Amino acid sequence: KSAGLKIKIDTTGLKDSKVDYTNVSSSGSSDNSGSVSADIQQLSNEIVGDETDEYKKFEKLHNWGCTNTPYSNYECSHHNNDPDECLKNKDKGLNCGDTAILMKALYDAQNITNHITHGDYHFWNIVTINGKKYCSDCSGNRGHAIGKVWGNNTPLGGSNVKGYALCS
Repeated sequence: KSAGLKIKIDTTGLKDSKVDYTNVSSSGSSDNSGSVSADIQQLSNEIVGDETDEYKKFEKLHNWGCTNTPYSNYECSHHNNDPDECLKNKDKGLNCGDTAILMKALYDAQNITNHITHGDYHFWNIVTINGKKYCSDCSGNRGHAIGKVWGNNTPLGGSNVKGYALCS
């Protein structure tokens, strides 16, 4: 419930039909060990280092995603839902779907159970550790205030402020 509060958000010009939902799974589980590219595996390993705790690995990967994937353009992917293409082009900016695809691959490389989910106008990741689900929204970190809310009440602008977007 919203406690009677109404959020006013200007979504003029945004159309949910512009988002390409092709190849996005919301199945809830992922065991893609060995199915990520060598580049994704290497980057994921570099980010987590010698960390062995699953939650701390997740936190390191999430924080990397928040600070290294600038947001660019609300539109369909230009990277064919390919995490390697997203990685190669991340410095040019990624949309929320591309960011979620890249983050899924980075989590998969560490055998962290995760999936991509979506609402109106937005994609993000759900990570499950020891039966507990965590939101991981890394898109739009640059240029959006912490805590800005999109039309589906999903926080935009993943932040590496402790606890934000790592909410359960």
